[in-house]
Amino acid sequence: MLKRILNNLVSNALRYTKQGGVLLGCRRRGACVEIQVLDSGPGIPADQQGMVFEEFVQLQNPARDRTQGLGLGLAIVRRTAELLGHPLKLASTSGRGSLFSITVAKAGAVQARLEVDTTSPASSAAGIMVVEDEGDVLDAMVRLLSLEGHRVYPGRSAAEAQEAHTAALAAGDAPVDLIIADYRLENDTTGTDAIRALHAHIGRLVPTIIITGDTSPARLKEISASGSRILHKPIADEELRETIAAVCFGGKAISGDTR
Repeated sequence: MLKRILNNLVSNALRYTKQGGVLLGCRRRGACVEIQVLDSGPGIPADQQGMVFEEFVQLQNPARDRTQGLGLGLAIVRRTAELLGHPLKLASTSGRGSLFSITVAKAGAVQARLEVDTTSPASSAAGIMVVEDEGDVLDAMVRLLSLEGHRVYPGRSAAEAQEAHTAALAAGDAPVDLIIADYRLENDTTGTDAIRALHAHIGRLVPTIIITGDTSPARLKEISASGSRILHKPIADEELRETIAAVCFGGKAISGDTR
């Protein structure tokens, strides 16, 4: 996970540095090491520095060109750093470049904490089938859910999600506690279509969440009538986390829940 953080920070620095260069280095900080990524790019204005770690924010992409990414990279960096307990810092001057850094304990301390963490029961982990036809969005969802400790069976269609779950079953236990589906999928199918197929695949009803950017009252009424929870795009990771906790672990039954 630390490697993913550094890959993201370095790739961002390279992307936005048109002149000058990028420096990756380490500084001793007592019992810790601060890993720094410095660039000579455009920098980030002080009043926007807090925004860059939020979901779907790209300061250099105001037109929301999807080919330039989704603006989830630094949000994933922030969340991963929080989970690892590694302080994340940003220092930047507009027009003069940026410094992103993450501070980590030296190897012995990291290993000791990982051993403690991995023996802790994942009482809030769930088995989640995810259907999303946009590959980059699906990848981001899988990363976020996996970081939360959930077992994820993803696919760009219901059929692909079924294949992922079948493969997991062949490898051992593969519970399904929740289905998350985007509403508009390829080939004129919908999230509700995907959910019906997945319920048939697992042989029982489980809670469901449909994600949509559609604001049509008729469409929202249709989704609500299916018994699914609705989440509206763009979704913050905290909102997704709270909804999963409420649906799977909060004792709040919804249509399709067999409890």
